[in-house]
Amino acid sequence: MDKKNNVPEEKQPRFNKETLETMRETLDIEAGKIPSNENGQPKFNKETEDAIQEARDIAAGKIQTKAYHSVEEFVADMDAMEDEEE
Repeated sequence: MDKKNNVPEEKQPRFNKETLETMRETLDIEAGKIPSNENGQPKFNKETEDAIQEARDIAAGKIQTKAYHSVEEFVADMDAMEDEEE
């Protein structure tokens, strides 16, 4: 008997690790939290993980990016790229 809850052990619910993890993630999401792995690190889908890695690579200088000083400069560059594709 579970003395804390006064429930016989044979009547206590039993869940496998995967079910418990899914239940915990669902509760976290409903509470507005980001799901995390067993180490407490955020758990993201592949697309998000790829975006995070891309941002790290940009910050480390592994990927070259353009910088714009105005919206007009950005729009002109996008228009030029569009014209090149046609």
